[in-house]
Amino acid sequence: MDKAERVFVRFGPAKAIVLARFIPIVRTFLNPVAGVLRVPARKFFVWNLVGGLVWTDGALLAGYYLAKQILKLIPPDQIDIYLLPAIVLIILISMIPIFVEVYRSRRERRHATAAAQEVGQR
Repeated sequence: MDKAERVFVRFGPAKAIVLARFIPIVRTFLNPVAGVLRVPARKFFVWNLVGGLVWTDGALLAGYYLAKQILKLIPPDQIDIYLLPAIVLIILISMIPIFVEVYRSRRERRHATAAAQEVGQR
């Protein structure tokens, strides 16, 4: 929630709503943060629609042009050899933000526990 709110404050509601489509963790918490910050429903709807269109059309166009380039380099009957490792790589790369957030939260929890124990020992 804090990260989503920081994005809102840093970029303003319109940019934050559009950019949230491209940031996995922020995308999840954007709607409640928009409600808490009292973003007007019409404004949220419009910028959410714009973000959705940019995200969807961008993914479709990137896939289309990437497929054209791949088919120039690799014959269609050999695509399976390269496709599965590419899918695994894409999945791993897309999970990096999740791993980073889990690591940060565990580190913060360890520091908080250590600080609480230190205070308790005094």
